[in-house]
Amino acid sequence: MPSISSAKGGHLFIGARATERGTLLLQVRDLTLERRSTVKLESVMKVAVSTLADLAEYRDTDTRQHVLRVARLTPEIAR
Repeated sequence: MPSISSAKGGHLFIGARATERGTLLLQVRDLTLERRSTVKLESVMKVAVSTLADLAEYRDTDTRQHVLRVARLTPEIAR
């Protein structure tokens, strides 16, 4: 799905498809709010992982480092 970012930080989805009659249909959808929600959710998740790592440190100092390593590697593995 192609999307573009505007200079003001907005995000638009632009889609096109041909109908059976050969007419081209264009679809434009504003994804700005969805994108902002995703960014905020990612931020909250990072804080949650960091907090859990801090809690784990109370039991074992090596566990915290392991949790942080896993947190750093997870996006790489997902990509």
